[in-house]
Amino acid sequence: MTQDSTFVAWVGLCLMPRVGGKLMARLLNHFQTPENVLAAFPDDLRTVPGIGSRTVESIQNVNLEEVNAKIEQWQTAGIEILPHYVADYPPMLKATHDALPLLFKRGNWSNATPQTIAIVGTREPSPAAHDFAYLLGEKLSEVGWTIVSGMAVGIDTQAHHGALKTGATVAVLGCGLHNLYPPENKSLASQIAQQGALFSEVAPEVSPSSSQLVARNRIISGLSQAIILVESEVDGGAMHTVRFARDHGRPVFGVDFAASGNQYLKTEGAGMITPTPSGIKSFLALF
Repeated sequence: MTQDSTFVAWVGLCLMPRVGGKLMARLLNHFQTPENVLAAFPDDLRTVPGIGSRTVESIQNVNLEEVNAKIEQWQTAGIEILPHYVADYPPMLKATHDALPLLFKRGNWSNATPQTIAIVGTREPSPAAHDFAYLLGEKLSEVGWTIVSGMAVGIDTQAHHGALKTGATVAVLGCGLHNLYPPENKSLASQIAQQGALFSEVAPEVSPSSSQLVARNRIISGLSQAIILVESEVDGGAMHTVRFARDHGRPVFGVDFAASGNQYLKTEGAGMITPTPSGIKSFLALF
């Protein structure tokens, strides 16, 4: 099947290394369309700020027939490819200053779901935080919130499982949709795809990396109206989501556990949730 030429050119550019939203915006501002970018002469490409010799070479080497074949392969496997300009691209993420030019999605979750909230935390939670993450996911989902998290072991996994009991959940991955990480959560990923969605910014075959696992936190924040840190040390990975949330202007809440990350949020004046059913009710009353 022949795809729309703008769509194929857009995907081809986004599959190149080092092409993010800011560089894509500069290219389009200069050349108007992705087709024009790919047709541009090297000297013209070099006039765009941030374009070096390696990027020029990568643009010149984009093979649209190969890109079209990849698109068809991914779509046949049930993966949606969402350029920034389409209506199905999540609107809250689109409105952020660092919105991604391309997303890959598997699942049934619709942007029509009005309320999204991120639940994040450590991979090695205390027993109390482990159980509360599940309860939080369950109770917030029960009243209509879509739970967003990163499908890591620990807090993320518990929040997803709790949400699946009563509603929808979204997982943002630091790997491609064909190369799920962590492998022990493949069954969970299948459930999420049925009752929500999996999102990734990298091509489906890409393996996980530490940089991608960090970068996915800005998507978690961008998709969410607010962020809840269940438990983390101050140098824990979940604190990346907190930093992205502040950059995006999202409200950040912490659960009142003793971990240093939680106590840091408390000293910073973040809203704190008492880890009890009544604490969840008090939190929901804020909305």
